[in-house]
Amino acid sequence: MKRTLQGHYVSAATAGEAIKAFVPKPLTPRPAIDWTPALLTPATVNKSLAHLERIRVVAELARKQRGRVFSYARNADILNEGMALPGGPR
Repeated sequence: MKRTLQGHYVSAATAGEAIKAFVPKPLTPRPAIDWTPALLTPATVNKSLAHLERIRVVAELARKQRGRVFSYARNADILNEGMALPGGPR
């Protein structure tokens, strides 16, 4: 199966040495998502946040009706666990 190139190369010179870097194409959906105000209604956003809370992706920091604040801190902690040095502070 022959595939087309999924990006392009960019040439540059640094410290007297010529280099080529591969720049991949962006991962965009086809067809593109139509981000209209009708798509992002407050009800849609609230329902999406409720689903993300239920599966513990986000956590609401202040239980308020307006000006709600959410955090991804737990997810960042999980991702950073493998990056900690052995015996070092967490």
